[in-house]
This record gives sequence, structure tokens and C-alpha cells, in this order.
Amino acid sequence: LLDAWQQVCRERPGQDLRLLLLGTGEDAEAFGRRMEDIPLRGISWDNRYVHDRDLIRQYLGAGDLYVFPSRHEGFPVALVEAMACGLPVVAADAQGVADILKEGERSGGLVVPRGNAVALAAATGRVLDDEAWGRELGQRARRRVEERFSLQSVGEQLRAFLLHG
Repeated sequence: LLDAWQQVCRERPGQDLRLLLLGTGEDAEAFGRRMEDIPLRGISWDNRYVHDRDLIRQYLGAGDLYVFPSRHEGFPVALVEAMACGLPVVAADAQGVADILKEGERSGGLVVPRGNAVALAAATGRVLDDEAWGRELGQRARRRVEERFSLQSVGEQLRAFLLHG
């Protein structure tokens, strides 16, 4: 993501772009050193696990786009949370992402190969450069979550599976 962000900013020198990184992990110290070693603009990092739903909703509500560069996942709940807030998404093709963004753009997001900063930057820039299209993607993302991942939808899917196997 840091490499992709450099490219996004380099290609849009006059724009006020901001990236909020949220979360931490066992590699936080190395990540912090990496951030210090490369010239980056407009980045804020909240280096902690955030569990407060209101704060997560506040962060997501302030965004224009959710970028999910993860390489390893089970079921990426954070991606679904962002989509539920109506954000368009750009996601690496980690496990579980294809299930959520099954129809790509029609599902509300763009999927790029894992570890490919150039593709991540291109997809991110594509959404940032066309605000109307980004809003449309966000609406599709929200619809996708409501139709397939809401409590009611999942309950109905589980019921149908149990009754009709």
C-alpha cells in the first residue's frame, strides 16, 4: 500500500490526498521504520487495534474509498464493514475477497493481484479520479452487503441450506 500510495500521489501532484492507515500487528515496528524511510505525503497511522464500532463507523464515514491490500485473509470482515458504509473498495485478491466481490465492479469494488503495487495504485487512482463513478461503486457495495451479508440475508441463506441442503 505504501508503494501504491507513492504512485497515486506522484500522479496527482496538485491534489490534497490523504490516507488513513488503521490497525497494528506484529510487524508494526518494521512498518513504522518503513514509513520513516520513504517520502510520503498525507498519511496518518492509528497504530492500534480499534474495536469501538462508533469510531470505526466515523473513520469509514469520512472516507472516499477503502483500500484493502491484505495478502492473507480468512473472511475479510473489514472489507464488508467498509462496503456496508457505502465505500467503494479496491482489494487485493486475498482469500475470501473473491466471494465478497464476486462480480467485481458490479459488487462495488475492484480486485487486483496480491502484492502488485502498480495495479493497486492504478485501481485506487481510477476510483479517486472519477468521483461520480466512485459514489456509484459505493452504492453497489452497500447493496451487495445488504443482499448477501446482512444478518437477515445470512439467516435466510442458512435457513435455506438447513431445510433444503
